[in-house]
Amino acid sequence: MLTNEKVLAAFSQYLAADKACEVVSTSRGYTFMKWNAARQEWCDVRLCPTPASLRDVLLEAYCGYLAFQCLEEEQDDPTPIQWEEIRRQCEAMYKCCQ
Repeated sequence: MLTNEKVLAAFSQYLAADKACEVVSTSRGYTFMKWNAARQEWCDVRLCPTPASLRDVLLEAYCGYLAFQCLEEEQDDPTPIQWEEIRRQCEAMYKCCQ
């Protein structure tokens, strides 16, 4: 059974590494927040009322984080080989939440 605790445990290393993202517990459920350092403001805030919604929001952020990590100078997007590795890692993360 999917639970918030399983999702947070699966993504714990990612959340520790990506200093722009936070997940906080609120009276309405968990909330995902992403910080824009250049503007000094939250640029994305999403309520995740279910474990599935928390998993999906974190998977999206994780995918973006992995894509950004692949970029080198003058490279706008990951290569097809890098995208395949990102897809594989995201799929593995999805399975960890089960």
